[in-house]
Order: sequence, then C-alpha cells, then structure tokens
Amino acid sequence: MARLSGFFVLLAFLGERFIRYRRRAKRYLGFTVVELSLSVAIVGTIATIGPTLMIQVTRYFRQNQARTEIQRDARFAFDLMGRTLRQARASTVIVSFYE
Repeated sequence: MARLSGFFVLLAFLGERFIRYRRRAKRYLGFTVVELSLSVAIVGTIATIGPTLMIQVTRYFRQNQARTEIQRDARFAFDLMGRTLRQARASTVIVSFYE
C-alpha cells in the first residue's frame, strides 16, 4: 500500500507542476520584437539575393547549352568535310587557274 500511495503522491506532484507550467506558458504567447525583426531581415535577404541568383543560374545554363550546340554543329561540319575529302578522287577534283 505504501508504494501505491507514493505513486499517487508523485502523480499529484507531476500533475500540479504541469498545470503550473501550462499557466505560466499561456502568458508568453506571440513573438518578441527581436524574433520578428530577425525573421524580417532573413526573409528580406533571401528576397534580395534570390532573383539575382536565379538570373545567374539561368544565364549559366543558357551559355552552357549554346556552347554544347556550337560544339555539336562544329563536330558535324568537320565530320562532313572529312567524309567528303575521303570520298574524293583525282577525277572529281578540278583545279582551275582561270576564274
């Protein structure tokens, strides 16, 4: 019996402490001025840096894409010239001094 009553005493003590904590916590609802100003500063920084960063990333992507297309076109042109030169014969090449 002594253990059971000790359990109830502990339970009553913890319950009273929880109620006291809840009453104290209700007084501190909301945000402080420091927290609000810090969050506004963070959001402002992100809003300032975000578009600039997005423009730079987009520009880099477009330049890289254009570079890849130019290299692909150059590779195709050199392959075509090489194929044409390999297929050339003596009778197909005419060198004329008169224009």
